[in-house]
Amino acid sequence: MNGFLAILLFSFVIFIKIIPLLEREKHAERQGRIKAVVNSVVSLMDYYEHVLRQKEWKTDSTLPQTIVEAKKLMIKQLRQMRYDKTEFFFVLDGNGNVVLHPLKPELEGSNLLNIQDKNGEYPFKKIVMQSQRDFETTVSYVWESKYNSVIFEPQIVYAKYFWSWDWIVCSGVFTQDIEDSVKNVIYFASFYVLLTSVTVSIMLLLFVYLYFKIPFIKLLQGMKEVKKGNLDHKVILPFEDELGYFANQFNIMVEYRKEAERKINDFNLSLDKKVKERTSELQKLLSYNANLMKALEVKMIETERDKKEIEKLAESRKKLSMIGQMVAGIVHDIKNPIASVKALSEMANSSEIGREMRMEYLELIFREAERLNDMAYEILDFSKGELLLDLSDVSLKEFIDEIFTFLKIDFEHLGINLLIDLHFDGVISVDSNRLRRVIINLAKNAMEVMNDGKTGYYFKVNSVRQDNQFILSLADNGPGIPISLEEKIFEAFATEGKIYGTGLGLFMSKWIIEAHKGELKYKTKKGEGTTFSIFLPLNSGE
Repeated sequence: MNGFLAILLFSFVIFIKIIPLLEREKHAERQGRIKAVVNSVVSLMDYYEHVLRQKEWKTDSTLPQTIVEAKKLMIKQLRQMRYDKTEFFFVLDGNGNVVLHPLKPELEGSNLLNIQDKNGEYPFKKIVMQSQRDFETTVSYVWESKYNSVIFEPQIVYAKYFWSWDWIVCSGVFTQDIEDSVKNVIYFASFYVLLTSVTVSIMLLLFVYLYFKIPFIKLLQGMKEVKKGNLDHKVILPFEDELGYFANQFNIMVEYRKEAERKINDFNLSLDKKVKERTSELQKLLSYNANLMKALEVKMIETERDKKEIEKLAESRKKLSMIGQMVAGIVHDIKNPIASVKALSEMANSSEIGREMRMEYLELIFREAERLNDMAYEILDFSKGELLLDLSDVSLKEFIDEIFTFLKIDFEHLGINLLIDLHFDGVISVDSNRLRRVIINLAKNAMEVMNDGKTGYYFKVNSVRQDNQFILSLADNGPGIPISLEEKIFEAFATEGKIYGTGLGLFMSKWIIEAHKGELKYKTKKGEGTTFSIFLPLNSGE
């Protein structure tokens, strides 16, 4: 690259600086030469004038004896005199009459004062008047070419006035001659610039070939090694330029992949361990429930006379029956996310996928793990049979912003427009962890029913204050709740069309809200959507 810049700079200097300077120098040099030869002719005339004054012709018979003879001798010499092979002299008298013109003797004796050039100027009048005034002058005008009479070219004429004879000695040069000379220089300069450019280009190409070939071979070998699974291979290049940076980034990418595979393996081992632990806990729970059922049946028989005890036993038996249903279904429900996690882990561990795809698989694995975690919390809370709230004061605005900062990504991914409009955003006293589970459960239920590929869906969060309570509404414009579920929607294990879950989501949500001394209500209309409203009391200080 630097070589090409040097060539461009060199070309710029030649064509923009040197050649125009050379052209000006050529003009000055030619004008100086014309001036010199004209002054030489005038010096010769002055010599003849000196000969006449000093009568040197007495000692040298070859010298002119009168001014007429001197002029004739001078005309004879000038008629034959040439310089630069083709350049000549012509002579005018003080009245503008042609005394001598070697190329056009027919002009001799004619007056040129009223002759115009192609531009309408009177060049010969200028020559006569300015030379008589200043004894010398330089005049530019357009005149017919010395090579072709039908072609007119710019000409520069230098004139010197010899007052003793009343002669004006003139000689000129066509500027085309100067331009032709400069063009020759341009041709040679262009040739040498082109030759230099080709030479430098070949050298640069050779350098680039030798400079890049070995590094690229090493990089290709490194890629092949990594593809084979050799993540300890390093590409070492002794450069600090772009190639060195590329090699360094390649090594960093390999390290990232190596670390990602290690984390995936650790996660797989940890996940297998957790699955085994959960399975063991479920087996113990099944065994415990069976023994408890038998004990309760015996106790029921023994206390059959006591009506209250019978009602408690009936309630416990109903609950245990529900737990039995839950345990029977949980094994099937938990298989789906576990199978997904295993499949995604194997895909993420493949060496054939890119880093972005691997990170996407890891994100899916984490989402499946979160679903398993949510299912575990629902099962544990339900199995305890009671809720102990951990109340604290929180800002409703900050609480909602925190929840939907994370859920916003899921809504955007599904093309659902998230709208938050809080008319009340003051401080509330709640168990923030449990209330967060309620809101997330309602939001994810809405996502699932609106995940059908259609557009135009929205999910709106609204809050208002009403006397000593506040109402938090979560509304969607999805398909609505099926009629078959409307009467039992808050019952345990009430599900329809769900892919994952225990069926405890809305049951637990209602339980949590009621533990806060509040209410969870809903309105739904087929094809227009569903709105869940959470009614919770405010602090006495509000």
